[in-house]
Amino acid sequence: MSDSFYPPPSSPSVGPLPERRKRPWWQRWWAISIGVFLLVGIVGAIAGPKKDKDESTASTATTSGSVSATTAAHASTSARTEPRTTTTTTTTTLPATADSITTPATVVPTTQAPATQAPATQPPTTEVPETMAEPPTTTAAPSLPSFGDGQQIVGQDIQPGVYRTEGAGGFNCYFQRLKGLSGEFGDIITNGNSTGPVIVEIAATDVAFDSNGCKDWIAFLGAPVIDSFGDGDWAVGSQLSAGRWSTDGDPSSVNCYWERDRGFTHTFGDIVANNNTNGKTTVEIRSKDVRFTSDGCGTWRKVG
Repeated sequence: MSDSFYPPPSSPSVGPLPERRKRPWWQRWWAISIGVFLLVGIVGAIAGPKKDKDESTASTATTSGSVSATTAAHASTSARTEPRTTTTTTTTTLPATADSITTPATVVPTTQAPATQAPATQPPTTEVPETMAEPPTTTAAPSLPSFGDGQQIVGQDIQPGVYRTEGAGGFNCYFQRLKGLSGEFGDIITNGNSTGPVIVEIAATDVAFDSNGCKDWIAFLGAPVIDSFGDGDWAVGSQLSAGRWSTDGDPSSVNCYWERDRGFTHTFGDIVANNNTNGKTTVEIRSKDVRFTSDGCGTWRKVG
């Protein structure tokens, strides 16, 4: 840059320098710089943040160059206007504007809520408890007292009571109630022989009961009603109903013996009525009778 000086005054007289003429404010360097800065900002805003960092840097450099050139021009003008003034050229580098800085894009992580699968709704199931039919409880009948052949001591081997046997286990069933154990005939209270069922009451005063050839004796508590019967002892009211019973006799027997009794002791005191017959026989059994005994008569059937 060359130095310039004003021409000497036309007047020979030497006086003070003429007053420096001031320029309007828009022609000053700082105003120009501000205008350029604003222009660059507007251009950057219009261009948008899509420009890359290199373009922003180039724009900044261009702006700086323009500002430097403007500053230099202004300095040159000032040098011509102001003689003897040392002017220092200052290069002002404008900072990059916010619009010219490319901010790296921030990737916002997308949180995707996990798909919630609604549980399948099933109708409530009602479990019906399996009801198992319990078998009916069968209470075993209490075992009835019983005994077999031989001599039984009353109160020790057997207890007093009414006992029944199905009859002879072989040819004949013999029994006797005893009031002593001497073996003498006088110890016999009563006795009997039968091929059919026998029902005997053993009293508490009896000393012993003896039987031979008989099936087991079982405590008697009653029996089903029957409509016919043969030889043996039968309980009236339990097995036999009151009324007329008849038999045609037993051809193989020489005699038919029957008796109506008021008890099962088999003593003479039990006999209400008795008889020996041959052939057809009819007997009326009454309701007050306790026992009916038959021997050698065949089959009895109710006739009235």
